[in-house]
Amino acid sequence: MTIRREGYRFTLIFIQRWTKILTIALCVGVAIGLLLGLLSDVKGTPRWLGDAGFVVILSSIGLPLLGAAILGGESIFRGGGLVGAGLILGFAGVVIGRTLQIDWMPWAGGILIVLSILGFWIMGWVAKVPMFFGVKRDDP
Repeated sequence: MTIRREGYRFTLIFIQRWTKILTIALCVGVAIGLLLGLLSDVKGTPRWLGDAGFVVILSSIGLPLLGAAILGGESIFRGGGLVGAGLILGFAGVVIGRTLQIDWMPWAGGILIVLSILGFWIMGWVAKVPMFFGVKRDDP
């Protein structure tokens, strides 16, 4: 079945399949990370389990978001995955820069976020992807 949504390069089935895969990966990864964190609190277990749990949680949130942003960009426009990657890298730049107190990094990340959002809007406009804020005008 090759039902295409207006303006999208990928079929609805492809988009739904990858949405499920990335959502399940996110949930399972967070659950595993939480389990590792809880296990690290048990007396006699190594402390590194908590650190591993933290890394698993961050990875299981960040990597599916990166995958979703790349696939989202590619579903609109060929090469649009770079815009999606820029969006997630911008968020990572803000978080890492604020955490490590690197003065320029949050600014660079913020600029990358703004440019990526503009890129998504331009790609969507060119591809005639339906875009709206809030409620559509034709809804009652």
